[in-house]
Amino acid sequence: MTDKHERNGSPEPTVTQSDVRAKQDIEPLGDAASALPLYSFKYLDDETEYVGVMAQDVLKVRPDAVVTGEDGFY
Repeated sequence: MTDKHERNGSPEPTVTQSDVRAKQDIEPLGDAASALPLYSFKYLDDETEYVGVMAQDVLKVRPDAVVTGEDGFY
């Protein structure tokens, strides 16, 4: 579930991990410029804090921008 690759020496989550189910410690921050809810979060088994949107929210307004990976995650 925490499939990552290295970029500049730091592990980065794959794009299939925009899914809320792959995240923990989720805190709402307000809305992004796109009016989507913006959150701070950590990926499961990763203590790095990230800021972004949830695929489930994107699905509501731009379903064409979300794909489902072989693992079932958005």
